[in-house]
Amino acid sequence: MKRPCDNIGSEYLIDDLGYHDNYYYVVIQNHKYILSEAVFQKISRNGTRKIDVALFNDVVCDHKMNKAKHNLLMLLKTRSLTKQDIRLRLFNKMSEVVIKEFIKELEQAELINDRQCARDVISYYAQNGFGIHYIKRKLIEKGLGQELDLLSLFDLENDDIINEQLMRIKQKNVNLPYQRQIEQALTFFYQRGFDLEVVKPIITEGIPFIYHDEVKLIQDYLRNRQVTRDEVLFVTLLKLGYNKDAVTEVLSNDEQE
Repeated sequence: MKRPCDNIGSEYLIDDLGYHDNYYYVVIQNHKYILSEAVFQKISRNGTRKIDVALFNDVVCDHKMNKAKHNLLMLLKTRSLTKQDIRLRLFNKMSEVVIKEFIKELEQAELINDRQCARDVISYYAQNGFGIHYIKRKLIEKGLGQELDLLSLFDLENDDIINEQLMRIKQKNVNLPYQRQIEQALTFFYQRGFDLEVVKPIITEGIPFIYHDEVKLIQDYLRNRQVTRDEVLFVTLLKLGYNKDAVTEVLSNDEQE
């Protein structure tokens, strides 16, 4: 906000002074400043429609701090904020002492609750198919590391959740070699923060190796591509993840034909 430039000598004219929408304010030459009660009372006790430069400087500093607080209070009406969120938004607008006091006031007024925020974070990411390690990282990133004990209260990484995800992975990768299907599934769950020791047995059971299907995949691969049947092809198929015995059978049958 620009400072008023039309002052009389070393004084500034007050256009309005009052209380509205839960905050004190003063209007000086068409500029509105949000005030703390202390600065508001100081201006009121002045008893005139003018303030000197020293008091005006107090108004400007007070406005910067109280404007930030007011904006946060407005934001809290629409969304939840953690203590870390508030510190990040205020760190360059007021001292750490003032920030701590403001956070304490918000907690006492039950306007912020890190415990509830942590529950919301866990619930949101669990419902969207993320695992315990991913959710733990999110809690720490949001400054909620002290609430990690809440993870034990949620039914994370249960068989139903994993099997539901696995079904979609199988449908997407149905034309891939068995080994590649396993690798794709493991990569998916790893990237989503699941405990691989938990998901590996479920993946192995959910994507069983079926020799006949592997043979058919190799035959389809060869049928759809113009390739030379030689030793290089054998190595290529192995690198693509096809089963060695199935590759050997298909190529041997081709040679016999």
